Amino acid sequence: MMFEIDGVAAHAEDDWIGSTVAIGDAEIVVNGDVGRCAVTTQDPDRGVPDLDTLGTLSRYRRDGRTEPLPFGVYGAVASPGVVRLGDRVATQ
Repeated sequence: MMFEIDGVAAHAEDDWIGSTVAIGDAEIVVNGDVGRCAVTTQDPDRGVPDLDTLGTLSRYRRDGRTEPLPFGVYGAVASPGVVRLGDRVATQ
């Protein structure tokens, strides 16, 4: 459900929106930004806000291409396949 990619510039994935990305044997269509919501401000055990993640993020990077306060991208599997640690990642 989630991939962390090393060896690319910060936020390189922003430029992949609308593209297909090969990760190992799989192909993923990158659909848009992952915008952050108020849930990220809450303590997971108590369910009450205790950290201003949205304020911090808005000072860091405010506008995305498809969502405000982006931090990462989401996509859909275009072609399933095996993905292993260390596999090559390439935009198509």
